[in-house]
Amino acid sequence: MNTEELGAQRSLPYGNDEDQVFDLWLPKGNHIRGIAVLVHGGYWRRRLDRSLMAPMAKLLVADGWAIANVEYRRGPDSPWPIPSIDVRTAVREIRAVAATESISGPLIFIGHSVGGQLCLLNSDCSDALVALAPVTDTARVYAEGLGDGAAREYFQQSPNEAPDVYRSSSPICCAPPEVPTLLVQGNDDDRVPPEHTMRFADRIRPTTVVDLHCFEQLGHIELIEAGSEHWDSTLRWMNALTL
Repeated sequence: MNTEELGAQRSLPYGNDEDQVFDLWLPKGNHIRGIAVLVHGGYWRRRLDRSLMAPMAKLLVADGWAIANVEYRRGPDSPWPIPSIDVRTAVREIRAVAATESISGPLIFIGHSVGGQLCLLNSDCSDALVALAPVTDTARVYAEGLGDGAAREYFQQSPNEAPDVYRSSSPICCAPPEVPTLLVQGNDDDRVPPEHTMRFADRIRPTTVVDLHCFEQLGHIELIEAGSEHWDSTLRWMNALTL
């Protein structure tokens, strides 16, 4: 990624751990639509990091969005709810930086997979959110062995052994978002099956302004690729919030 094309780029801490950091990009020019807070997935695994979200940064900056790409503590040595607490703490610092940098406009979460889970659970920190194939039911992730047994690997216990942990980590079991929400799902996704997202959409529809965009022949990783077909409609949805 050519950071010169993107404008200013800095890595800023929001805590003392090396993973408590976010990268900030500001678009060139005076017009900034708002700030997009990117939260990566990877099924809570330590080896997967915020670089997963880098491909969409250039796309969003070119469209006039400032970007904060968040890292958070993960892996079994950072047990639940540490990842969720980190995202919440990061947003507080991002809002403070936005005020210092005179970045106006909405703060919109964009989370993929577990990143979508973390955004949904912290939706009250945002003005709107985009969840790309979000993890919405961690007990089902465990029961279905999704992500190569990711829930067993991370939580180290079953839903029967730690029911409160699985409930608190599942957006479908928590209060629905009170901000405009876009769910984006590929119908060829075998990491977060479409039925999970559709069931979650049905759950929150009575109280949440929610849109669900589904795409044929689109898999899990393709959702974070800048050339994916969903971006035109996703950007239109985001930009409508700034009018």
